[in-house]
Amino acid sequence: MNKIDEKIIEKKSIDVLILLLCALFHQEATAHMNLGAMYHMNNKYELAEKAYMRALELKPGDPVTRENLAKLRNLMRAPG
Repeated sequence: MNKIDEKIIEKKSIDVLILLLCALFHQEATAHMNLGAMYHMNNKYELAEKAYMRALELKPGDPVTRENLAKLRNLMRAPG
């Protein structure tokens, strides 16, 4: 296995871990914010928005989540 394969496996492992943490700690805003960030970085914008919104339901006004959501929505509005 080369370094690129190792990085891909490591990233996928982190993604799976975040999903598991969300399932286990479904009432924790940070878990949903991290899930949103994972989706955001993987261009899954609708899923990211949903996760960020859930995080804000649990912790309204969180500045990091609000900033991430604003950046996401700017990307969603951008042409092409």
